[in-house]
Amino acid sequence: LRHPGIRSPLEDSDEYYCKIKALLFANHEANYHHVLQALCLLVFRNTTPPRALSLDSSYQWLGMAIRLAYQMGLHRESTYSKLENPGSARRIMWSLYVSLC
Repeated sequence: LRHPGIRSPLEDSDEYYCKIKALLFANHEANYHHVLQALCLLVFRNTTPPRALSLDSSYQWLGMAIRLAYQMGLHRESTYSKLENPGSARRIMWSLYVSLC
């Protein structure tokens, strides 16, 4: 039974998801390392079954994160010496690699 007037935690989750998605597509964040971190978190959000076609699937977010990481040059070892936080960027790239495999 649900008490009237009490929102489900999933409703809050959907609300935050819509806000994050709007901010990402509006290019609100100038720091692409933060954008990449947000995309990596969205990789774990999947509310649709695997057979349902959707552009909001975790595979879509994984692809966007990998493409951004490649644009940032995280696939090259020489890039890490120029970064402010190379350890975090390296862990993000490895997590994307492992998620893809």
